[in-house]
Amino acid sequence: MANLDVALLPNHWYAIAASTDLGSTPIAASLLDQQLVVYRTTAGQVVVLDDRCPHRGASLACGQVKGNAIACPYHGWQFDLDGHCAQIPSQQASARIPQAAKVASYPVQERYGLIWVFTGDRDRAAQTPLWELPEYDQAGWRVVQGQFDWAADYRRVTENGMDVAHSPFVHANSFGASGNEVIADFELEKSDLGAQIWIPIEPKANYRGSFNLLGRKQETPKAGRSGAAFHLPNITRIDIEFGNFHLILVGIHQPISATTTRSHWLHVRNFLTAGWADGGTRKRTAKLFQEDQKIIEGIAPLRDRNEISVASDRLQLYYRQLWQQHHSSLVAQG
Repeated sequence: MANLDVALLPNHWYAIAASTDLGSTPIAASLLDQQLVVYRTTAGQVVVLDDRCPHRGASLACGQVKGNAIACPYHGWQFDLDGHCAQIPSQQASARIPQAAKVASYPVQERYGLIWVFTGDRDRAAQTPLWELPEYDQAGWRVVQGQFDWAADYRRVTENGMDVAHSPFVHANSFGASGNEVIADFELEKSDLGAQIWIPIEPKANYRGSFNLLGRKQETPKAGRSGAAFHLPNITRIDIEFGNFHLILVGIHQPISATTTRSHWLHVRNFLTAGWADGGTRKRTAKLFQEDQKIIEGIAPLRDRNEISVASDRLQLYYRQLWQQHHSSLVAQG
């Protein structure tokens, strides 16, 4: 059986922080125990470097931004946006900066209110497109974002984010409706980096009520459809549609360590688009994750072990298959 120990698929873009987390001071970030420092230059450019000064190993995240550079808090060594040491304050003007005085730098994108880093083959970054969420920039949609932390393997969290069979049980006190336990047959729409399914749904009346638009005479249909999708290595998307009402919940699941995950979530809707509704959105989303958390943090590790799967698990099984294919290819390349 395949080795399912936790690992990164390196030649992908990973979200490591929210743009709102990054002010005028650096912040620390972690990607499967790889310690990174994130800072914004005075010109506004986001930079990601390894978070260890090569001098004595101090954390650069505790330092200061100096123009385009970051200064180590211990001895003031400054590193530019490419990771090269640009200044050593203790040296005399005639002294050369050691050639090895540098830290690794990584390609960065700032998109969807998040900071994304590419830690794989640097030459492949420009040819590797970022996952897309077209509704984010479209008129008529409201976006609310947040974070949620789990004591769990990021793949378990990712699988949960696409699981269509657990709602009547785990979310019985929120939107999961009894009577919806049986999952209808669905087609697995596959792509090179993911898959999507659609199933009919009929949630609780109180959940349907949240789709009502004030001032409209039309009623929300009692039945609709739900979509579940994933994009390697760690992105999930749930769509819920009732007539013209459309809600999207995206999870971008950052592997902080082998047993810690941070979900950067985006709640996107085309109804109740005024800001006053955002507080309720945050509360409902937090409740959703808290209900899942009780299960996911107590679940068995995803390793070399036997599990019994059924037809409703096909999307998760395809995620495992794709993940393993990409991981095996990486191992084969050495």
